Amino acid sequence: MSGPHPLTAEASLLLRQGRAREALALLDQRVAEAPDDLDALKGQALCRYQVGDAAGAAQAFAQLVEARPGDASSWASLARVRLDLNDHYGAEQALRRLIELRPGDAAARGQLLNLLMARQAWSDIVALGPSEAPDQQGLYARALAALERNTEAIAAYQAIPRRTAEQEADLAVLCHGERRFAEARRAAQAALDGGLDVAAVWLVKAKSEVPLILPEEARESLRRAAALDFRNSAILMEQVQLDWMASGDPAALEPLERRARETPDDAEAWRGLARARLFALGPAAAYEAAAEAARRHPKDLGLQLDAVTAAAEAGEPRAALAHALTARGLGAADEQVGGAETMALLGVGEAATAEALATRLVRGQPGNQLYLALLASAWRQKGDPRYGRLYDYARVVRPRLIETPEGWSSLDAFLSDLAAELERLIPYRAPPFGQSTRDAVQTVGDLTRRDEPVIRALFVELSRAIETHIAEMRAEAANWPPEMISRLAPHWRFNGAWSVIQRAGGHHADHVHPAGWLSSAFYVRAPEQALGQGHEGWIQFGRPGFPAQPPLPPEHFVRPQPGMLVLFPSYMWHGTEPFTTGEVRHTVAFDVIPSASPA
Repeated sequence: MSGPHPLTAEASLLLRQGRAREALALLDQRVAEAPDDLDALKGQALCRYQVGDAAGAAQAFAQLVEARPGDASSWASLARVRLDLNDHYGAEQALRRLIELRPGDAAARGQLLNLLMARQAWSDIVALGPSEAPDQQGLYARALAALERNTEAIAAYQAIPRRTAEQEADLAVLCHGERRFAEARRAAQAALDGGLDVAAVWLVKAKSEVPLILPEEARESLRRAAALDFRNSAILMEQVQLDWMASGDPAALEPLERRARETPDDAEAWRGLARARLFALGPAAAYEAAAEAARRHPKDLGLQLDAVTAAAEAGEPRAALAHALTARGLGAADEQVGGAETMALLGVGEAATAEALATRLVRGQPGNQLYLALLASAWRQKGDPRYGRLYDYARVVRPRLIETPEGWSSLDAFLSDLAAELERLIPYRAPPFGQSTRDAVQTVGDLTRRDEPVIRALFVELSRAIETHIAEMRAEAANWPPEMISRLAPHWRFNGAWSVIQRAGGHHADHVHPAGWLSSAFYVRAPEQALGQGHEGWIQFGRPGFPAQPPLPPEHFVRPQPGMLVLFPSYMWHGTEPFTTGEVRHTVAFDVIPSASPA
């Protein structure tokens, strides 16, 4: 095999001596004489880069890789030159080809990841797959989180051998969002131990300790968070909520009331106050705060949206429509304001306009059960027969007794043990803000993640009942609402589970479960009054969770019975009638959603 041409050889010597311009003159001559001399072309590209002609170098390297597509070093050089030219797209293509040729090139992978990160190309980052390089593993996990593939993101973070404090903090947030509270608390503590002593980490730690029934630890974590960021109203809101849960006393709201009065420009304080008042003082008091917040912050879209919802729930539909008009003027889209606006339209009897808006909402988000519920309410006001098909109570609301779990002599014995265990998990005197229960206490955290044998036994039997229910749906699919049947999938999974104990006067406000598919009520205990002929303590269906005009009273009732599970579509308005005896109404509730793979 012959060696390089004399001109190329001489140029190579000059280049090693640092005489790049002289070398380039010889190589330009050689390439002009023999364009197919790839050694000369490569030398020319290197010389152009050394003398500062990046554009010329890029052109030469592009010619070279076209002629030698398997030359990894030339692809690497092309990527480097294109990066210098800020040709990020071209550099990305060169790096992709380089990684194909050298899959283990961590530097090239890192450069490509940085480019993808700069344009937040999360799907492309995930498509590259996990890396063994520690500094790249976190980016892969972060991309999964950005794509809301949270379970995979958690696994990716946990696979990193030595996580940084920042990665521990990201992991804590993800675990908390997935209701994996013990893991969230551990990750938050690891972030703190790693030196990330910031309010946000203390806050996620506290929010994980509340459902783990560690109220004093949560209180201390919130104190540490507030010490680091004392103006943060989100932290104050969590402190107020914890005091409310511990006492059930509306006086717990005073620090938030004081913050709103003393710092009237603090939008977050007003937003939190309206939310807290709704559950501690009722819809009218909540709207008072929301309206004041909207008045003080007329350009704050979030506060205007809050005012729309608060007014609708407080029975002030015309005020809600006025706030909605303001929100629309600030650029609010249907999906932001449409739900509360539809409630307000139904509150003033404009069923046709409400139907048109709800129809748009359902088309945009067909899986949103609140939008389906609002559309159904509009149909009901209009006397549209489609309402009866969607709210076919006799077909889609199905009560059934569960079987006695293995290990218990009778269903009564099981329910007695279950009640005792669930009561142990309720150390608080009031439910968290945001729940539909009134004058009641409630577990915090997801019961499906508990390890107690009696709770696990419950979900075994509930799963069997759900399987039976879904099998009946499949068998009768032609007669079920398409809105239910269209979402059938090969599998299903629980999407949260909780337990509520109501005493005299307690009830559930009418509501739906926007993110569900099937919703439920399982009765652990029922008051004797509910076993009689009245509707006290019964679950009711059909009355919306806001005042409608004309009124839409409940249409269907199911009498509770210990051991009975009631399953129904998540888009159905449901609540309970208060009861007056000194007994308790004790339930477990959960949502079910379709799933492409087993849980």
